[in-house]
Amino acid sequence: MSDDFEFLQMLENAPNEDERTWLITKQLLDSLSEELRQVAYAVAVPHWFDAKIVAVLSPESKRWAGRLYKELQKLSFVEPFENIGHNVHELTRRLILDYLWRERRKNYLELSSSLANYYNRIITNKRRKINLDLSYYLEFVYHLLISEQQTTADIVRDIGWSWHDQFVDYSYSALNALTLVVREHAEAGRLDNHAKLWGRFFEGLVASSRYKNQDAIIAFHDVISSKIDDFRLLADSNFCLGNAQQFRDERDAALESYNEALKLYKEIGDRLGEAITHRRRGHLQLASDQIKDAEISYNSSLSLCHVIEDRLGEAYALRALGDVSFYYSNFKQARKNYREAIELFRQVGDALGDANSVMSLARLNLIETRNLELAESELNYVVNARQKMKDLVSEGEDYLGFVAALINLQMWPEAAIYISKAKFSKSRI
Repeated sequence: MSDDFEFLQMLENAPNEDERTWLITKQLLDSLSEELRQVAYAVAVPHWFDAKIVAVLSPESKRWAGRLYKELQKLSFVEPFENIGHNVHELTRRLILDYLWRERRKNYLELSSSLANYYNRIITNKRRKINLDLSYYLEFVYHLLISEQQTTADIVRDIGWSWHDQFVDYSYSALNALTLVVREHAEAGRLDNHAKLWGRFFEGLVASSRYKNQDAIIAFHDVISSKIDDFRLLADSNFCLGNAQQFRDERDAALESYNEALKLYKEIGDRLGEAITHRRRGHLQLASDQIKDAEISYNSSLSLCHVIEDRLGEAYALRALGDVSFYYSNFKQARKNYREAIELFRQVGDALGDANSVMSLARLNLIETRNLELAESELNYVVNARQKMKDLVSEGEDYLGFVAALINLQMWPEAAIYISKAKFSKSRI
């Protein structure tokens, strides 16, 4: 009786609803057998579990993991999970994890390490015959971040960039899912500030890719204002901030961000970062009619790419220099730049860069020579390439660019034909 009264007093004195819920949950856990209680704590660590995961979390009970799994399903805070297993209810799970992190951290780290190894074995199994759902990769990272406390920032950075390049769907859903994993740990106080800032950086990158550039700018400013002692993170943040600002036509701010990124990339000896930033700064300067400055930036990019033997970077710089020469009506030099760019794009297998450069060459040939047959053959090459890439948006833009050149030459009947083609392309999007 006194125990019940004491418990009621504890409930009444609890400072908030979370604390009251935890007291009730703790009492339920304490009423279980020792074996089941320890497993109940353990299965809160993963987002979901089945008999196999129970065996991983409690190897000493491996032989009767199936029985334990059935007993766990009878607990009030355990619920079915997407027809593949069960999970601990969200609120209860959060409270158990807080307890483990605060009172039994060593045990928490060991459980996370076992789960990270388990998921790593699954995703690296070369005999696997089916493609794994992204959730397996996310679970691996989720547990790795807890088990490898000394290298969390490196993990977030390396996996973030890997997924940015590997799972390309232009909405970066995999990268976004990674940021949610990082945020879950960060909000619970389980990540150091360095790892949190890399997560914040990738949040900005995802926002930018989804045209939420104001959200991206806020995220990148959060990182930069932290003054973290990581020049790589600060350089990447300034570069991406410049991209978002340029998209919003905040040209002065973008130029300042690119200049800061250049200083940082130079400080850490990242010539590729320098080269790409020079090229992006050149685009900004060209759009602002700062043609001489743009030419200097593009040449700086070209020189750096040549030194580090980055042929793709050289191709992009050459195409940009072709645009500068085109602006000056130096058609001979522009044609030379475009052709050199096309050759390099084809050597490295970049179909998009090749198509864009051929399109630039088509407009140049049409304006300089009025050779419609030649320009049309180049345009047809580009359109075929767009169709292979299933890029109907760019196909329509190519037709409209061709129309602009025809109108400039007062070739009205031909312009009308290509306006119709542009409308047809747009209608198929």
